[in-house]
Amino acid sequence: MLPQKPSTIMTKRWVERFSTVNLLRGIIAGVWLYHGLVPKLLFPAADELALLSVFNIVGEPALLLIRCAGAVEILIAFGFFLAYRNAKVVVASAISLLLLMMVMLLCLPQLAMAAFNPITTTVPLLILHIILLREVRTTQS
Repeated sequence: MLPQKPSTIMTKRWVERFSTVNLLRGIIAGVWLYHGLVPKLLFPAADELALLSVFNIVGEPALLLIRCAGAVEILIAFGFFLAYRNAKVVVASAISLLLLMMVMLLCLPQLAMAAFNPITTTVPLLILHIILLREVRTTQS
């Protein structure tokens, strides 16, 4: 078997990293999009309403606030998808996820016992953010 040229090896590595970066980018943006669209805009989730009721926000004001939060999360999804190479955008996304998890757990601690809870959904996403940051730095160098 003939040895591969260095340029071929570098191209393969770049394609592998590029694919990983796009996969991570799609997963993270997709999660933001889903969480903005489904449990907030299309079918306001009971947990979202329960969280707002802790602050005495109920009824129409609660639904309006949930829909606004959904719109913001959809904007975050598109912003993240477009600006994923900006470390500040990735870090802001990770911090937002962490803060949302902390608010949910402080206001509704019983959610920590659920099967798919804020901890089990947020921690893997935070890890994906870290991997994305490393991959983007590697492809840029």
